[in-house]
Amino acid sequence: MAMIKAQLGVKKNIRKLNKSIIKHRSNHIVHAVLFALFCFFVVYMSSKVSRR
Repeated sequence: MAMIKAQLGVKKNIRKLNKSIIKHRSNHIVHAVLFALFCFFVVYMSSKVSRR
């Protein structure tokens, strides 16, 4: 019985989490990709400058 209650609680919390993610339309992946591109650009430019 305790296991069933725990499973129901987890399912309920997952539904709430999914609803909040959809509601806020978070762009974490886009931000991570832009940050990676920025870091690559900084490293690339610093390597160009250091060669001179």
